Amino acid sequence: MKSFALLALAVASALPSALAHGFVDKITVKGSTSKTYNGPEPGSGPGNSIIRLIDNTEPNHIDDGKNLACGKGASTRGAKLTGNANPGDTLSFNWNAGDGTPWPHDSGPLITYMAKCDGDCSSFDATKGKWFKIDEIGKTKTPGNEWFQDTILHKGKQYDVKIPDGVASGNYLIRHEIIALHLADQLKGAEFYPSCSQFKIGGSNTGSPSVTAAFPGAYKATDAGIHIN
Repeated sequence: MKSFALLALAVASALPSALAHGFVDKITVKGSTSKTYNGPEPGSGPGNSIIRLIDNTEPNHIDDGKNLACGKGASTRGAKLTGNANPGDTLSFNWNAGDGTPWPHDSGPLITYMAKCDGDCSSFDATKGKWFKIDEIGKTKTPGNEWFQDTILHKGKQYDVKIPDGVASGNYLIRHEIIALHLADQLKGAEFYPSCSQFKIGGSNTGSPSVTAAFPGAYKATDAGIHIN
């Protein structure tokens, strides 16, 4: 969808491919409540987590269909638990390369979406979600003009996302995504790493988003910011 600010992101130069990838292994809620939720190891079994299990840490690509919603195998496979948070709370996402080391890539944006579930999120098909964006970050404004993916995740730090103050109460999937652009000079070379977690948002708000997206469908292979020519 060309209305998304992602498409206006600055061009990244092509960088060598890295063999390692990664996943969200921990989410910490900060604010009205304070709790850390650990995620399942990819391919291990869902366990007791709010984070949906992915089959492996390999990248998703633009033609990978339903996997673009929540990652490999996770779009229609719910987690066992649901976390609790409120509007205005901060979610801290920790990315793991799969071997306990920090996120390996350094080029591309971080984007976070929410979609309200029809009832319990554990049985909700993420490809049916009406996703609205709550956060996006691309490059720094420092002289080096680095990507935040490099200065935050690649350095082993967590990334914080605030739940908007006006979000209506209810059950939601929260989709936190890295788009890695180190191979994006090749058509369909961009790598997508979405992670979905299940949350019950408290409060009494009734707001609704004016613009939503679908996964798959939100991105095209030729979009600026997805294909770097």
